Amino acid sequence: MRILAKIIVQLAVTLALLVTGFALGYPVGKHTGFESGSEWALIQADLAARDAGVTMPVYLEDGLFHVVIRQSPDLHRRARLNAVQHDNAQRASNLSYSLIGEVDEADN
Repeated sequence: MRILAKIIVQLAVTLALLVTGFALGYPVGKHTGFESGSEWALIQADLAARDAGVTMPVYLEDGLFHVVIRQSPDLHRRARLNAVQHDNAQRASNLSYSLIGEVDEADN
């Protein structure tokens, strides 16, 4: 009977210490995980924004994020040039198909 009581007491103390450790460690781990995980996410977002032609400076001040999204000054010019190049490629492709069709009809 004494052995059973001793096991129950040791189990209760072990569970109490385990719960106390989780209760004390959770806030510290949450704060650290938020800072390091958020910084990684912001770096990835900044890289994606730069690929899209937008700058996104992010500042962490007093636990608050400050995000400023700016387009590069030549973004519209580059988009217009890409559209013109795409249109020219489409026209050249359509012209070659129409010329091939005319040659085939002349052979018949």
